[in-house]
Amino acid sequence: MLPGGAKQGWAGELLQRVNPITAAEHYMRNIVINQYDWTKELDWLISPLIAGIGFTLIAVLVVPRFIGLRGGSPG
Repeated sequence: MLPGGAKQGWAGELLQRVNPITAAEHYMRNIVINQYDWTKELDWLISPLIAGIGFTLIAVLVVPRFIGLRGGSPG
């Protein structure tokens, strides 16, 4: 959460674009509320896309090393 004045200017916009949640919220607000064409501001979806790919890679590559599943009969 940034104060109102901090959201203005290039630094504020950069912080909003880097944060995947804020960027996705901005994109969806413009599509749903402002009724923009869905292709108008696709550049706002870069950080949510990178975050999604990054978290998926972490889940696939890193997490199995910490969770060991052992086979066997129940009970």
